[in-house]
Amino acid sequence: MKKLFVILLVLLFSSKMILGQASDHNEKFTDVQNSRPGLLNITELNVGFGLGDTNTDFAKRFVGMTSVLGYGITRNLHGGIGAGISLYNGGTLVPLYLDLRFNINFGKISAYAFGDGGLLFSVSKSDNENEILLNPGVGIKYPIGNNLSANLGIGLLMQITNESHDSFVNLKLGMTYIFNYKKN
Repeated sequence: MKKLFVILLVLLFSSKMILGQASDHNEKFTDVQNSRPGLLNITELNVGFGLGDTNTDFAKRFVGMTSVLGYGITRNLHGGIGAGISLYNGGTLVPLYLDLRFNINFGKISAYAFGDGGLLFSVSKSDNENEILLNPGVGIKYPIGNNLSANLGIGLLMQITNESHDSFVNLKLGMTYIFNYKKN
């Protein structure tokens, strides 16, 4: 009984010492995640498919490209201002919006929730009023290098005017680049 107690005590203390060791693996692992504070750019291709009544202009489908210049506030929270161009079935709209993203790391892949909000300006019709843009969604991000990640997201894009609102399922495929990467 005394030998069993001594063996258990040795195992307990040795496991505490092993778990308390510092590891270079953790530092390298977090570098690969591309989730750290700093200046960043998110460039995405967007495709939207209309929901509900799609018989009017700007309600059936769109394809576009957006770019967000932002800053990583914390390791998991990024915010920035975005702009782009979207080609709709009824013409062209230019989005100007705020982008907010929250990352959750799961190994090498990280999941994120995003929220975009701003205005859509019409360049094809001068009598068309500006629209409010809301786009919440979720996505995944996969690191390609120390400062570059690929991301894929899906959201619900809503365009709101005084007379109507249109909704789209929005797919986003893009890249995130973090500036001034310095390896310690």
